[in-house]
Amino acid sequence: ASWMQGGVTTATTPPYRAGAANRATQIQTIIDAAKARLAPFAIDVVTTRPTSGAYMMIVFGGTAANVGSRFGFVQELDCGDLVRNDVAWVDDNFNAASIPNAIVGSIGFAIGLTATADPAGCMCSWDNNCTPNTNNCVLQDGIARDLTANQLCSGAPAIQNEISDINAAFCN
Repeated sequence: ASWMQGGVTTATTPPYRAGAANRATQIQTIIDAAKARLAPFAIDVVTTRPTSGAYMMIVFGGTAANVGSRFGFVQELDCGDLVRNDVAWVDDNFNAASIPNAIVGSIGFAIGLTATADPAGCMCSWDNNCTPNTNNCVLQDGIARDLTANQLCSGAPAIQNEISDINAAFCN
C-alpha cells in the first residue's frame, strides 16, 4: 500500500486482537455495524478476501509500527477512484466503537471523497481537524468539502455528493 512509510514496503499483520477471549464477538459486532451503515448500498461486507474482481480490503490487526503508519487507521485518498482494489488498515488499539464509521469513511476516501467539517459526517477527521461524534456517521449529498484539509483532490468541486458518489462507485 502506498501509505506505508518508514522503510516498510510489505507487512504481515497479526490477527485482529488475537489474545482477546471475545475476539469473534468483537469482529462480528464490527461487521454487523458496518453492514448496517452500508445497507443502502450494494456493498457486500465479508471477512474473507474475494477470489476475483475489484474489491476494497480493510486489514485489521497489529500496530502502526507493523505496517509503517503514523496513524491507527489509514486509507489512501484515491482521487477519481483510479485504483479499484484499495487497501486500508486498522490498528488493534483503534477505538472499536469508531471502527464502523471509519470503515464507511475509508470507502469514501478510497473513491475520492475528502474531509468535511461536520462532526456527524462519515468524512469528518479524514486528515483535517474535525472531531467526529461517536454516533453512527451519516453520508450526505451536497456537503461542503473541508478546503483546509491536508489532502484534497485537485479540481474537485467545493461540494461533494457522498451518497451519489458511493452509488456510482458500487451500485451502477
